[in-house]
Amino acid sequence: MDQRKAIFRAKLRETKEKQQRRIDPALVRYNEFDQPICRVCNITLKSEALWPAHQVSRKHHEAKAAAADKATTLTGSRGSG
Repeated sequence: MDQRKAIFRAKLRETKEKQQRRIDPALVRYNEFDQPICRVCNITLKSEALWPAHQVSRKHHEAKAAAADKATTLTGSRGSG
């Protein structure tokens, strides 16, 4: 009985720690396999451990710049009209 309780508590603790480690929801969303997906690039990462490397990648910076240009273009077109 005590062993089952210990296993349950360990799983509960692991789940709680996993939720605290989650990346900012403004930056990523999660798929059904609990893998992070970059909202800027729309790239699925195999785990959250790869997030720091993805953030400094060339692809991510290019996608971020393209999104900023697109937002600037949309804002500029709204103002003139």
